[in-house]
Amino acid sequence: MESTIVMTAEQRTFTRLPFERHVQWSDGAGDGGAATVLNLGRAGLSCVLTRYLRPGRVVSLQFDEIVYRGAPVRLMAEVVWCRSAALECSAFDTGFRMIYPDRETLAAVSEVFYAALNALRDRAADEEPKADGPGLLFADPTWVSC
Repeated sequence: MESTIVMTAEQRTFTRLPFERHVQWSDGAGDGGAATVLNLGRAGLSCVLTRYLRPGRVVSLQFDEIVYRGAPVRLMAEVVWCRSAALECSAFDTGFRMIYPDRETLAAVSEVFYAALNALRDRAADEEPKADGPGLLFADPTWVSC
């Protein structure tokens, strides 16, 4: 008997790291705006936007603070879900799935992922270590140095 694994859009394949960064989004139709990344992984990321984006829409996300090959990282992503983040509907939590059209995209996503890892490491280094702790522990309990 053959078994098939079925995953919903909300299930994640890769670990997500907390990573708050401002990005710019745009689409091919001339729409765009600012967004704040909340977390990311190799397959996707979550942002807060100031407007609703329909699931299935493809956008470009530009990370001005992260550079790859001399230019800000620009990634293509598909909106997987979007829902109101506040009662007044002025903020929208949005989940994106990364689109990998070529090998360069994998390298660019890796740059963003490593920036998130470094930010997490730096935040943990700034925290006071516990006297009875096993060593360096990250703020996210899923990430422990070995």
